[in-house]
Amino acid sequence: MNLSKNPIKKALLLATLPLALTACQSEDQISYADNVKPILGKYCMECHPAGGEGHVVSGFNMET
Repeated sequence: MNLSKNPIKKALLLATLPLALTACQSEDQISYADNVKPILGKYCMECHPAGGEGHVVSGFNMET
């Protein structure tokens, strides 16, 4: 679909895009403590504490 050749389709797409994005939102709130921290703890903190293998190799310390 070439939108540059059809301004009506382009206008309809731009008009309905906010509705589509609103429909995709979840009712659940995302929180650092419940949703992000467990992922970082599982996949990052094991290697990137001060002096850990990941910290030594990359210089990235997850504790600071």
